[in-house]
Amino acid sequence: MENKLTEVYEEIFKNSKIKITKNSFSGDNVLWVQLYLAQNEQEEINGYFENDMFEIIFKITKTAENNYIMENRQNRYLVKPTNKYLVYEGKKVAFRKTQGNEDKIITTFKKYVENLHNALLEDLEQGNIHENHITLLKQKI
Repeated sequence: MENKLTEVYEEIFKNSKIKITKNSFSGDNVLWVQLYLAQNEQEEINGYFENDMFEIIFKITKTAENNYIMENRQNRYLVKPTNKYLVYEGKKVAFRKTQGNEDKIITTFKKYVENLHNALLEDLEQGNIHENHITLLKQKI
């Protein structure tokens, strides 16, 4: 499943990073999937992945033979604030908890990534992307 998730993400965000880790406490039945706009730390503000525009994390739990649950634990990307006292605001892309076989999970993930890409294009067109991220976003889309 890890390879399929990586392929889906890199198909749309070709030069970005996806990090997939297994939960060591509960064995091999939990995958954590974190999405980044940047591909490496040098592209980030001050060289830290914590400064990435994306704050998107999925939890995929294998509940039984060929049955998974995918939940969105963090779901936002940074945009220009509407409040003058803030540096950024977060914007979400719609996602619903999904349960099903591996194909359903992959299909749902692909739909989310496509919707994320479309939302970023729309925000870029409308001028909602913060100056700190606009150059990197233009390179990645």
